[in-house]
Amino acid sequence: MIISSLSIFAILTLAINLISAEPLALSQVPRAQPCTNSPLPKARTRQSERGPLSHRGPGSLASPPLLTPRDRRNQILWCAPGTQTYVTVVMTIRASTSMLAERAFREALGMAAIQINAVIRLRGDGVIPSGRYEYDWGGLASFQTWNANNHQQTYGVVGAAISALRDFMGKYEYCAVDFEVWDGGIQVGEGRLANT
Repeated sequence: MIISSLSIFAILTLAINLISAEPLALSQVPRAQPCTNSPLPKARTRQSERGPLSHRGPGSLASPPLLTPRDRRNQILWCAPGTQTYVTVVMTIRASTSMLAERAFREALGMAAIQINAVIRLRGDGVIPSGRYEYDWGGLASFQTWNANNHQQTYGVVGAAISALRDFMGKYEYCAVDFEVWDGGIQVGEGRLANT
């Protein structure tokens, strides 16, 4: 008798709280943004290895829009396949990138990916010491990432972010960018690919 009375009391209390609560405006309801590279799945959801764009050939995507640096409205959200990690990219230089600079950016990202994967193979995934990872490619280009919003990056998340950046730049062009690293809807880092 006491248990059923408590159950009824709990249900009535919950119902009264729900009825008296103010409704949320649509703008207050969180929603996931679509990934630019795969508009059907939303950010914060695991992407399949072969997304809807995998059937398209090279050059089938339009050029990325001309972006104003640090204008949050113009960030491109790019998801890493097979993960819950994505990056928001803001191009810092939209001028024609020289072939040497483009190669330096490509090599810096490629070598950073190799280094991250080697660490994961040897030690396993884990938090990046001191919260900062940097790879410099011959004094021509550097890839840097650091913790943000009191969260810590792991080698796996940084590796996925590099994968997303390489995929993005492979579709458009290798150039200097600032970016944010997100994992499961939480910003865990910020970074930069730049000339040194």
